[in-house]
Amino acid sequence: MKMTILGKLNSFQNQETISLLINIIGFGCLMAKIILTKTSPTYDEPAHLKTVELLNHYGLSLQFLKGTDVSAPGPLYAIVHYLLQGITHLQVPGIRLVNISFLFLIIVILVYTFREMKYKKLWFLSFGIMSVPIIWPISGMALTEIPAMLFACLSILLLLVALESKNSFSSLLLSLLAGGFFGLSILGRQTFLVMLLALPLLAIQSPNNTNQNSRWKYILIFLTTAIIMPAIQFYIWGGLLPSGQAGISTGFSITHGLLSLSYAGIVMLILAPNWFSLEWKFNVQIFLTILLLNLIFGLVDIKPAMSLAQRFLSDGFQTIYSRGASSFILAIGIIFGISTIKNMWKNRNDNVFLFLCFSMLLLVLSSIKITHLFSSRYTATSVPFMLLVSAKYSQDTENYWKIPRVAFGNILGFLTLASYLN
Repeated sequence: MKMTILGKLNSFQNQETISLLINIIGFGCLMAKIILTKTSPTYDEPAHLKTVELLNHYGLSLQFLKGTDVSAPGPLYAIVHYLLQGITHLQVPGIRLVNISFLFLIIVILVYTFREMKYKKLWFLSFGIMSVPIIWPISGMALTEIPAMLFACLSILLLLVALESKNSFSSLLLSLLAGGFFGLSILGRQTFLVMLLALPLLAIQSPNNTNQNSRWKYILIFLTTAIIMPAIQFYIWGGLLPSGQAGISTGFSITHGLLSLSYAGIVMLILAPNWFSLEWKFNVQIFLTILLLNLIFGLVDIKPAMSLAQRFLSDGFQTIYSRGASSFILAIGIIFGISTIKNMWKNRNDNVFLFLCFSMLLLVLSSIKITHLFSSRYTATSVPFMLLVSAKYSQDTENYWKIPRVAFGNILGFLTLASYLN
């Protein structure tokens, strides 16, 4: 009887159905949590909402575009909430419902993107975003990441359609639209700039790419259109940040880049463990090397579940636990990075995969330039692209542990959001 139950769970079709159901329920719980929570704007919400006040006061003027000293992202967030304030009244829960509405649009865009990439079971793949814990806080709060992610996802979908279209006028129009939308995403979160470095991969000659010159033309149209609006904004600022924020992110932080890589690795463990293809002995060697270096030099100090450790462990063992846990998380990031490069090499004839994978990696590593603090929110902007590239490694038959992974991601996401809102 037990084997029969496990056999049914082990059926990939049943796994997909149950996983999709869990993710849909998760989306409903996210919506309910936002509606039922009356907490006033908190954390970064008040700072970003001040930009809306600035737009209301000055209009779309030079004074508004100069930005404030409390919010580093560009004007996209303010414009979105300015246009919707007749519905939201700039009050909770209305201002928080904007992001979950945009999250649903991202899911729909992912459905069409997966279809463009010739995948099946589109809703199952796209709703997988709900199993990523770091998506919950940025979707359940009035923060800046989701609007930028929406326009980035829409832009990439239009660009892929443009490159495959047989009609030159349609390709031209779609490239222009795609570039404009991508420019908006940069005005939402400047880190999306790094994705432009991956564009040449879409034009590399491959068996699936027979018209290289034509592709280059539309890619250059996309690139030119994408940088117009951000270039104007950066000129007004005198840099990539408003003048009042220019001093908060100078230099580089390798630690933040490694932490972001680690978060991405944990996300990929939930989405597609098959992404990790290194020998287990090599993985153990990486962990032991990092553990030794971290115990000696204290390179990274992360404190997962530290409140429990403080209750049950002495001060000395708390340090060992913190360093050990940090080393484990850091090892996941290093292994994820190596596996990603290996998978890119394996799929070197797939231009779209290469572009999306390199874009994802660039977004993850963009945290190197964020030196004043680190947050999983920076890694979260890469999640839609992680979903798109992980599909190749999550479509194979898996065991019944897929369902617990999806459930774990939703539960942890809900608890993380609740800790912010409460």
